[in-house]
Amino acid sequence: MSDYQPIACARHEALELAILRGRWLRLGLQAGPGGAERPTELFALPLDIAIADGAEWLLVRDANGNERRLRLDHIRSETPVERPHGAAAPP
Repeated sequence: MSDYQPIACARHEALELAILRGRWLRLGLQAGPGGAERPTELFALPLDIAIADGAEWLLVRDANGNERRLRLDHIRSETPVERPHGAAAPP
């Protein structure tokens, strides 16, 4: 059984709107197990929301062009921002 905790509908809708508008976000992330490994803040372009492994995931492209997926309940905050300097424009 998954320990995934669904997020509030309003937050889910805000993420979907950012995807539709092609808006970059500053994401505040929960620290990984043991308090590290991944950054606690990430500038990313949201691409899609997917369901896998009993959880919902935000598929993003970071400012370096790398694609990754973030579990929605591990995202603590999302703030719209301008495209980071040096980040590629969306295809």
